[in-house]
Amino acid sequence: MGKFASRRIGILGGTFNPVHNGHLYVANEALKKLRLDKVIFVPARIPPHKKIHAGATAKDRLRMLKMALAGRKKFRISMYEIKKMGTSYSIRTALYLTKKYDKDAKLFFLIGADSLAGLSKWKKIGALREIVRFAVAPRTGFKIKGKLPGIVKLSIMKKSISSTEIRRLAKGHKQLKGLVLPEISKYIRERKLYR
Repeated sequence: MGKFASRRIGILGGTFNPVHNGHLYVANEALKKLRLDKVIFVPARIPPHKKIHAGATAKDRLRMLKMALAGRKKFRISMYEIKKMGTSYSIRTALYLTKKYDKDAKLFFLIGADSLAGLSKWKKIGALREIVRFAVAPRTGFKIKGKLPGIVKLSIMKKSISSTEIRRLAKGHKQLKGLVLPEISKYIRERKLYR
């Protein structure tokens, strides 16, 4: 058994286009509710189920993520998907993280309720469910119905913040206060992202 054998690690993947306060809220709450040792943010280079909207490069998304996580000791960024060329599949990332943090570490894959319905379409979902335990956060407009074998429901408040809405507001030169951190808002404005 390695030194990470007893670790409980959360994985939060996404395009983070841009990273917003909803992402940070879910990560913070999962840290407490699931008694995690750390949460690893995994920015995708090319996600399989959604298009990355023009306006922010992988470098921009990564810079914003680094700004958002600065000083948060229990939050880390994995560069695995950004550095790997091609489509980002969660099964590959989970296998990589298992090797990195010891096969006995408990991995919790954090997803929103909006992703739950499409879970069966994820690449090698059966194999992925053997490696990680899914933890589902509620989202406005999506219901988490009944008992879900092998899936943990996070009992936290719903946050109706979406990257799509933030991009729409940024395009119209609207304020992003309360949706993203001030430094992220400044970065979006100065780089003229999403316009």
